[in-house]
Amino acid sequence: MEKIDGLLGDIKGMSRFFSERRAEKRIRLVWPEVAGQLADQLAIGYFREGVLYLSSINPIWKAEVEFISDHLLKKLGKLVGSAIVKKIQVVDELIEVKRVEKGPSNAGLSLEQLVKYENEKRRRDGMSLCLRCEAVYSHESECLFCRVK
Repeated sequence: MEKIDGLLGDIKGMSRFFSERRAEKRIRLVWPEVAGQLADQLAIGYFREGVLYLSSINPIWKAEVEFISDHLLKKLGKLVGSAIVKKIQVVDELIEVKRVEKGPSNAGLSLEQLVKYENEKRRRDGMSLCLRCEAVYSHESECLFCRVK
């Protein structure tokens, strides 16, 4: 009897695993629509037990997502079902490699080359270096980090 209970538990666990993977796939499909311009800054890390974990190269997004999580949850609820995603959390990890590999020319680049590529992209988007720290690109004269100081 214990073997049957163990097998049934394993089957239920696998069923939950597959339903979470299907939900994660649907979330990934609608994420650009839900997040808009933030989709470039916040990548989906993974989805587990109703929590959508996002990753970002910029730690400031952790606080920002807390302010807009209700809005994001409502949009996700409309597109994938209101009972699926219950919470959004930003983890302190780098964005997945998939984000960097958008262009075929990025494959196999070193970290220094990727940073150079991202900086060029920001310059093309109209950003410039912060006038105070000269380290962070921003649309304004001072970056968010310098304004907070």
